[in-house]
Amino acid sequence: MTFKTDRVCVCVCVCVCVCVRTRLTCAHCYNHKWLKQDTNTMTAKKLSKERMKKYILRRKWQKTGHAVRAIGRLSSMAMMAGVSAKKGSPTEEDNQFLECLENEQKTECKPTFSSVIKDVEVVEGSAARFDCKIEGYPDPEVVWYKDEKPIKETRHFQIDYDEEGNCSLVISEVSGDDDAKYTVKAVNSLGEATCTAELLVEVMAGEEEEEEEEEEEEEEEEEEEEE
Repeated sequence: MTFKTDRVCVCVCVCVCVCVRTRLTCAHCYNHKWLKQDTNTMTAKKLSKERMKKYILRRKWQKTGHAVRAIGRLSSMAMMAGVSAKKGSPTEEDNQFLECLENEQKTECKPTFSSVIKDVEVVEGSAARFDCKIEGYPDPEVVWYKDEKPIKETRHFQIDYDEEGNCSLVISEVSGDDDAKYTVKAVNSLGEATCTAELLVEVMAGEEEEEEEEEEEEEEEEEEEEE
């Protein structure tokens, strides 16, 4: 301990002494020799920052090392998954970390259709299906329309949209009322995209209509024979 440090300790100890009789008053503390020194002639010691720099660098490399080890661990598990099921599967923490890495690598872009819906022709009473694939990040929100009216998902209209961007609309037990134009719209914060296709429904004729058609055909045949 240096001389200056000793004087500081003595000054502080006397000022905070528990015993009231030996404790210095405020006036005595203010007039203490240590506080009366000329600050202009005092020399200040510059503290070294090398230890702090080394600590910061060490922490930085520790974080980088954790990330590298995690990536290596996930790569190893991915390679071993096809070889043996006994090795186990990635933990939920690993999956979350991998998902974060994938999201960071994605570049933001507005929605586009790598595969668009196409016209469909079906017979009344059967099912119709429209399929498309949507690209874009952030993941677009999808809305289907029937003649510009939004479609709500029901037993009749079933909508599917998976993480790969595959989107489909299935219409069960198609009737003549379903004959219309269908549009799928994808929207995210950067823009939107749409594509449209038509559903053509072949309505089956009733028994009465069939009988009338047969009668008309018979009458035409009779007229031709008379001529």
